[in-house]
Amino acid sequence: MIAHLRATQCGWIWDDDDYVLNNANLRTVTGLYDTWFRPESLPQYYPLVHTTFWLEYQTVGADPRLYHAVNVILHALAAAELWAFLRKVFAGGDDDRGQLADRAAFWAAVIWAVHPMQVEAVAWVTERKNVLSMALAMASANLLWPWLVGKQTQMWRVLMGAAVFLAALLSKTVACALPLVLLLLVWWRTPAGLRRWKPIGLLIAMALLGYGMALITAWLEATHVGATGPEWNIEAEDRLYIAASGIWHYLRTWVWPQGLIFVYPRAIPGVTAGCIAIGAIAITVAVLWSVRKRLGTGLLVAALAFGLIIGPSLGLVNIYPHRYSFVADHFAYHATAALAALTGWLIAQTNKSRWIGSFIALVLATFCWRYMPVFDSVWTLWADVLNRNPTAWVAHLNLAQAHQRESQRPGLSPLEIRQHEREALRLLLLARDVAPGISEVQWNGGVALANEGRLEEAAEAETVAIGLDPNDARPYFALGKIYARRGDVGMAIKLVKKAADLQPGYALYQQELSRLQGATSRPATPRP
Repeated sequence: MIAHLRATQCGWIWDDDDYVLNNANLRTVTGLYDTWFRPESLPQYYPLVHTTFWLEYQTVGADPRLYHAVNVILHALAAAELWAFLRKVFAGGDDDRGQLADRAAFWAAVIWAVHPMQVEAVAWVTERKNVLSMALAMASANLLWPWLVGKQTQMWRVLMGAAVFLAALLSKTVACALPLVLLLLVWWRTPAGLRRWKPIGLLIAMALLGYGMALITAWLEATHVGATGPEWNIEAEDRLYIAASGIWHYLRTWVWPQGLIFVYPRAIPGVTAGCIAIGAIAITVAVLWSVRKRLGTGLLVAALAFGLIIGPSLGLVNIYPHRYSFVADHFAYHATAALAALTGWLIAQTNKSRWIGSFIALVLATFCWRYMPVFDSVWTLWADVLNRNPTAWVAHLNLAQAHQRESQRPGLSPLEIRQHEREALRLLLLARDVAPGISEVQWNGGVALANEGRLEEAAEAETVAIGLDPNDARPYFALGKIYARRGDVGMAIKLVKKAADLQPGYALYQQELSRLQGATSRPATPRP
């Protein structure tokens, strides 16, 4: 709580406007119904998350402090649940609560909670998905574990555990890995439990439910969120290289959490680097398997659990954020619990575990506290990204849009307005230099150039944007407005109609089309 308390002073960033500020579902009771029964009304179909946002919006409106405070509380709750669960797992299937298990579970939970990799999930309101689903997944694991290892358990606890797992899926489908991780832990701690068909049958049913919902999420990512197009047309072998390199990125960042960035450079590894990363993973797993009788199976279990949880976000399937980067700290929020368990167990084996654990936790908490101000606002966030990753076109784009919004703020002098507009144009042109093959960059640059009166350059940018993504309505609309300014109303109508056909539910396109058609139907005013 102390390490992340600074998050309550942070504001809104990036897509928080889609999730909260501009989310019409949060305004009314009817919107709450739409949240659950109209998936297309949400950025992503995580209805339990948006229900918490609905309750907060009804309480404080758009004041970010409550939203951030809830994220901090849920993160702390997830850490407490992880502590309780690992105490059970480390102690084995019996009632033993030895000091070794207690120490290992305690340091695992503390280090997981204060690790700076978690800042992104806690300080970003949109990532309520992660903190809520983790808290619910750990609660489900705590309810189910005694029954899974053969203890007498009341059936209501088992049913409650399954229901809480479903709630975790409705918060974020990364929780789909939980049943397989539990199966792995049963194999580790009580191998005889694999012969008990009722618990194993329940885990298999939960896994089928989880991965069924994960397939729905993947389908919505492609059809609703927009994870399709040239930026996702990646060869199968390149996806393997990306996934293998991603695993090593997260392991390295866990061990040495310096240089954290909100948007890491997006790069496809070469054949040599990719093959080395894949080979290193294969060798590591083989070594852990071969030494399991001498050093124990726990090392192998931790590695496999980490792989199961992080797997869906590694690039083997299309998810929208891979448009900007193939790795992100919040992707690893759940998976780092496996690394934390291993870290806590290793600390507990030492004679000075209290001092070693305290030192590591204090250092990590300090890094966590120092990293938090990056998430204060869109200005601090994107400025930090550009400072550390100048190739991040999305940072140029979002910072430019922030300047555009600022230029429309009431009370500014004409000089201040002009300064913001010029800075926005500069950033957009930089984004076009960094990523000329991104349709969104060309479209935004064209709009800014048109606002400057540079219509020829603007038309060229919009034409390039259309070529890059013919299914995006926005550059057609922008190009249509440019032709209207030139006086070619006929071509303007064709282009705006194309935008309206591609996005028929968008009222602005229909209104502009009606205006242009009305202009051509009016008789010309005779010249005096």
